[in-house]
Amino acid sequence: MKNPMQPAINKIIKTLLRIAIKKPSQFASPRIAGKALDKWSRVLAKLKPTYPKHTTIYPSNLPPLQLAIYTPKQANIAHTILFTHGGAFVGGGTDSHGAYAQFMANLLRARVVLPLYALAPEHVFPTAQLQLMACTNWVASQYQVAPSQLHLVGDSAGGCLTMALALRLIGDGHVPASICVQSPMTDLRFIQPSYKERGDRDPLLSASILSKCSQAYMAGALASDPLISPVLGDYRALIGKCPVLIQVGSEEILYSDSEALHNILVEQGVSSTLSCYNGMWHSFQLLNGLVPQANKAAHQLADFIRNCSAH
Repeated sequence: MKNPMQPAINKIIKTLLRIAIKKPSQFASPRIAGKALDKWSRVLAKLKPTYPKHTTIYPSNLPPLQLAIYTPKQANIAHTILFTHGGAFVGGGTDSHGAYAQFMANLLRARVVLPLYALAPEHVFPTAQLQLMACTNWVASQYQVAPSQLHLVGDSAGGCLTMALALRLIGDGHVPASICVQSPMTDLRFIQPSYKERGDRDPLLSASILSKCSQAYMAGALASDPLISPVLGDYRALIGKCPVLIQVGSEEILYSDSEALHNILVEQGVSSTLSCYNGMWHSFQLLNGLVPQANKAAHQLADFIRNCSAH
């Protein structure tokens, strides 16, 4: 049953996002933008507190990596998910993404591992990616979950890192069980048309802050590197083994990043599904419980992972 108040609720949410995040961040440095995001995330986290288990691993020649591990209320674990949070490479963590990680854990009877990877501008490419590789090795050792049994999920900049992680796994001869990226950044060359076409429509992100944060993350590395712009990657090793689900909102500044990734995957013969949620903005999936489309997206993700695990 549709809520007749939902259009008004959506309008209020979009107005709050514009006032609290989008407008202030347009003129902020990456460091300040990251701190502002974390400030608002702490406020939101108080509404849905979570209590993950924390552990720290110490990859060689890398900063220590803290992991937040979410488990379901049910005792038996059916799936293991590596969930890479977004935050424009400069913010994010348990406050911003913990509630969604716990929701996925409960919905899927899954163990959800949320790596609190090193953030820019203090830590730059490829530090976060190498930490994620170390995380997959730790998961394999700790839980006896091979990469072929691991489900990769990431949103926004975390979607970029997720696809880069997939490329690194492929390079090492491994293929994950499935990949789902939500509102992903995939092309840090910033040439996709939705930056201009939908920049005003997205209430959360602006091209200026995305560019500044991405530059801080790249630190002089080339955007033409597939590990930085995953839309340029070779994913043919996934054919017949690892389906990909891409979720995006119709109002997103990053809409074309999702569309371009889907098109290249299909061209390469990879099973890819592009799901566009009408009227939705960037990372709407995190608002499950407030926005019906976010609930629908969560259940689509759950069905996708269950189906991939069944084969």
